[in-house]
Amino acid sequence: MASAIACTSPLEPRGAHLGIRTLPQHGNPDTHFLLIADDELTPEITADVERRGWSGHVTFLRDIFSIPGFMLSAMNCYVFPSLYEGLPLVTVEAQAADLPGVLSDRFTREAIVDPKLVTVLTLHDSAGR
Repeated sequence: MASAIACTSPLEPRGAHLGIRTLPQHGNPDTHFLLIADDELTPEITADVERRGWSGHVTFLRDIFSIPGFMLSAMNCYVFPSLYEGLPLVTVEAQAADLPGVLSDRFTREAIVDPKLVTVLTLHDSAGR
């Protein structure tokens, strides 16, 4: 069964999207990644995905206002690997939609509404964890 993993972290310098660039090589071949953002590094990351031949595994969704709809209809889980963050409301919305997530350790703990749905990793943890 195919899985859809979404990243809603900003595609800008504060987002840790460099790690996201390695995800398709670590995942199940049936996994599809949704990168939901329209930020300053979107063109660079799009070109990188195309250069690596991952276009069939990655979809860029630039309509950030439709994230709640994507949460309910298209995602199996989400990742939020931000380098620094205050209160990322998208993580609260995801938990309200009963969507499990993997978050970096660089945000306020008030964002964890349901600890059963959230895994927090340091940005130094390996992909195998």
